[in-house]
Amino acid sequence: MAISLVKLKVQELKPGMYVAELDRPWLDTPFLFQGFTIRSNDEIEELARHCQYVFIDVELGAPPVDRPAAAAGETTTSKVQRTTPADAPVFTAPAAVDSIKPRPGRYQDAVPMEEELVEAKQVRRHITSVVNDIMSAARAGNAIDSVALREALNSMVDSIIRNPDAMAWLTQLRERKSLIYQHAINCSVWMIIFGRSLGLDRSALENLAMVGLLFDVGKSRLPPGLVTRKPPLSPEDAAQLRRHVDYSIEILQKTPGISPQVVAGVWSHHEHFDGTGFPNGLRGTDIPVFGRMAGIVDWYQATIKPYDGRPATASIQAVEQLHQMRDKKFQAEIVDQFVQAVGVYPTGTLVELNSGEVGVVIAQNRTRRLQPKVMVIMNAARERLESFEPVDLMMQSEHRAGEELRIISSLEAGAYGIDPAELYL
Repeated sequence: MAISLVKLKVQELKPGMYVAELDRPWLDTPFLFQGFTIRSNDEIEELARHCQYVFIDVELGAPPVDRPAAAAGETTTSKVQRTTPADAPVFTAPAAVDSIKPRPGRYQDAVPMEEELVEAKQVRRHITSVVNDIMSAARAGNAIDSVALREALNSMVDSIIRNPDAMAWLTQLRERKSLIYQHAINCSVWMIIFGRSLGLDRSALENLAMVGLLFDVGKSRLPPGLVTRKPPLSPEDAAQLRRHVDYSIEILQKTPGISPQVVAGVWSHHEHFDGTGFPNGLRGTDIPVFGRMAGIVDWYQATIKPYDGRPATASIQAVEQLHQMRDKKFQAEIVDQFVQAVGVYPTGTLVELNSGEVGVVIAQNRTRRLQPKVMVIMNAARERLESFEPVDLMMQSEHRAGEELRIISSLEAGAYGIDPAELYL
């Protein structure tokens, strides 16, 4: 299906039109996600404060009023060719998925990380048990218990709203449970943290949590050896692995209480911004917002803590790779917002300072992501300290040699035999 863009002055816009492009970068406006359907005159007034003209998509929204799409002076371009495999699930993402309203600054840390960590540990233990039950039901071809899942996720949303650093810390710990289950839980954590950073409302955070936890639920229907097999895969194995999206949708469609936004995010989390993804080869803003967010989260978590035998990548290298994929695999604006949300050095990351000391990030500085709070564990001689020293890199600017104290690299989990769990838990 070809998509046509029509240039309009902002004053010519009407509710129901789909804004696909602006006359300026998206990050210069409050509309952080490229592509949305106009719902009210208030949105038109907001656009008028930032833009003189926009491009509307006449295939996804209402056409111009009383004028042909290709009138004189307008430009029309063909952007997207969508191809849908014959055996793909029959599902159409609702337009409301793209109408979420970011409001950065909505949330403030309510409790210290150390205090929240006690509660977060209990929440994580409970949700691990719930996920085990859900995967067992899905493997048997049954509907999942969405009520129990939402209750558990609501507790996780509560914790992250109070202070996201505690749950972020727990994503770094080494777990004895199934790596697949832990991947799902960690992705759910990052989705909530992502949405919190954007200032999305409580309902959106709950749906993001569900997307992160469920987008790989269909893998429970695949042979276990296939899911954990180290790449590269044979063409046959790769095709079978891609079927997990179909299975996930089948499971969710059997389950009452799953919102269309959640299904849309699960359905599209392997679509790529340049159209090279699957199952439908969607491109650009044709991909639902939750799917665009989930794709980044899934890739990031699988890169820093792979479960298929690949070596782990340090968080800073993962961030660098994300930047290289901006507007290729992932939308540039959403990549930027994700990095802002999780930090270059996420809480729980082992780091080396330019003083030679080794520490672990214990909290983010929300305004200066390169200067988090670090607990120093080893001195420059790599000797374990008897007592751990917390250092706020934003406040403490010099180390003992008189230079600016800063992080020079992140380290792999478990480096120097350090288990972050021993610091608090």
